[in-house]
Amino acid sequence: MLNVNNGGRANANELLDIDIKSFDDPWSAEHWSEIVDSPHHSIVVARLYGTPIAFVVFQATPATVTILKLCVKQQHRRNGASLRLLATVFAYARTANAPEVCIVVPESTIYPGPRNVSKYLQHVGFVATTPFIKGHFHVYGEPEDGVMFIAPSTTIVREPT
Repeated sequence: MLNVNNGGRANANELLDIDIKSFDDPWSAEHWSEIVDSPHHSIVVARLYGTPIAFVVFQATPATVTILKLCVKQQHRRNGASLRLLATVFAYARTANAPEVCIVVPESTIYPGPRNVSKYLQHVGFVATTPFIKGHFHVYGEPEDGVMFIAPSTTIVREPT
């Protein structure tokens, strides 16, 4: 059974493990420690039979809710976990009266190929903006541009049935 709930300090090591196994350039343990201790960040975790399989980290301002990281374990992709997490973020944005939700992804993930996330984000309701954000990411120690996707907070994410 898939459940979505708030994450936090108790999940830091589990979330770091998912991050390491899912991204080429995961956040460091120190960065994770700062994130889980910060009152400015929110973490929502998807659990399958009690085991964390996905998470989203976001922060809110009056103008926008920014997704900092959305991650699903490779073997659990395409089962609706990310849609449930995104639905939670959009619901939060509506409750906070933030007009939009945004996410910035590495430029290398918007082109055709196995790492392409742009089609998924567009399916959910996000639209890519221009120009690219120069040097937003560091992948393998090298700067990489970021691409911002924005969706109105009124977007309704269709969760799997």
